[in-house]
Amino acid sequence: MKGLKRVSEKPNDMVLMDLSEPRLPGDDWLKVKVSYAGICGSDIKMFHMDCSAPDSKLRPPVIPGHESSGIVWEKGSAVHHMEVGDRVVCHTMVKPCGRCEYCLTGNWGLCRERKGIGSDMNGAFAEFLVCPAENAIKIPKELPLDTAALTEPLACSVRIVEEIGKIRRGEKAVIFGPGPIGACCAMTVRANGAVPVIVGTKHSRHRMKVLQDNGIQCFINDEKLPKNILDYFGGYADMAVDAVGKEAVFQSTFHVVKKLGRIVVGAIDESSTGYSVNMTKVFGSQIKVLPSCSSTPKGWNEALNLLSEHQDEFKKFISGSYPLEQWDRAFQKAESRDGFKIMLRP
Repeated sequence: MKGLKRVSEKPNDMVLMDLSEPRLPGDDWLKVKVSYAGICGSDIKMFHMDCSAPDSKLRPPVIPGHESSGIVWEKGSAVHHMEVGDRVVCHTMVKPCGRCEYCLTGNWGLCRERKGIGSDMNGAFAEFLVCPAENAIKIPKELPLDTAALTEPLACSVRIVEEIGKIRRGEKAVIFGPGPIGACCAMTVRANGAVPVIVGTKHSRHRMKVLQDNGIQCFINDEKLPKNILDYFGGYADMAVDAVGKEAVFQSTFHVVKKLGRIVVGAIDESSTGYSVNMTKVFGSQIKVLPSCSSTPKGWNEALNLLSEHQDEFKKFISGSYPLEQWDRAFQKAESRDGFKIMLRP
């Protein structure tokens, strides 16, 4: 099969190769023929990064890619809830222990034993991937495969907005960052009966135009932002989300959230030595600062439901798809941020 492999720990050392088609490692596993694989911002970062550090998330040699949809091609003898030909998405956290406090509370991503599709085991930037059958979720029949490949970023957004942010009907939320995660957060806020606002820069007007076409209010992040939020909502927001991962954006969230409000950090600048926090502001206004990382199995099911219910709106977030042979062009397009989500078609 064709596969895009990060060959070594050296930056940018990724090659499209002829590889052996993977075999099922156990009778409870599936082989999935990949239909679409989204390029995540983390894939771009990992493409450029040096992976030699002991705590590196990427473990070369490995095939990246963790946002995908596909069709069951082969199943193990112990798999009874899936059939060859079923359309599926695959949860990215593989073989957590099931015994630790994190597994028992549904926080698989924090389990020390779990592995990640596309980081320390082969992922979706290839014609086939294998995963435990328990990781596969059937795609609703009315949902196209390309839109279904948005399940992973939407599941991360469900965690940000619902599981960590605890959004409630009638509340107001300001989301910084009109990229795929920010856009999915805005859709999740609205699906919960709350009111979203997206904040971006002048360079992201093209993305905000798509969001405005979906009926979501957008503002530029400038000195007028606090007043614009105050005028639009008639008060400050109950919740603010940093979906960018820059300290300046994190500081901006404090200017738009009310006393007793919540700030959810959905992205960070991993190259930063640390953010400064005005603890007087946090303490005096009793603002909760909450981190949100990755997703949970529950969030994946909810994400698929949201995609099915609002597929025409989510379809607008797909800016293009490229054959695997044009992966370098696709990566350049994704890194330029000219559009929203760029996908590969293995």
